[in-house]
Amino acid sequence: MGEYGIAQWERNRRRKEKREKRLAQEKKEKDGNLKNNRRRKKKKNSRKQKNILVRINYKEDLKDFRWAKKRKQIFIRDNYTCQKCRATTNLQVHHKKYINGRRPWQYNEKYLITLCDSCHKKEHLPEIKAKNGNKLLDEGFIRRFSLDK
Repeated sequence: MGEYGIAQWERNRRRKEKREKRLAQEKKEKDGNLKNNRRRKKKKNSRKQKNILVRINYKEDLKDFRWAKKRKQIFIRDNYTCQKCRATTNLQVHHKKYINGRRPWQYNEKYLITLCDSCHKKEHLPEIKAKNGNKLLDEGFIRRFSLDK
């Protein structure tokens, strides 16, 4: 390389370093300025997305290994017995409270309880009545009602 080649190479190297420093500085400033805005946007977008996912995929979520693991934890905690009538067969995990945007396994244990099938149906009976305009339901409908379907 001649003297011209080395000088040009050195100039190009310095330009590249300056450009990288400038870009890094701009990125830092941009991240600092938009940090709060990103958080707000994520919260708004994630709520909408989660609600849609929960509504569409709730049945699929109940097949997820994370729900199976959480469900087993609740059964062990409650000693595999219904917490209302002390039955030990046909057990299910009941969500005491539903929180918008949460997946079944994302609930704190205080919101989950072990119930037998009949107690679980009784827990959900007020919800069914509310959907039907608070009408009395016949026994056949109550027998056919199942949360697993």
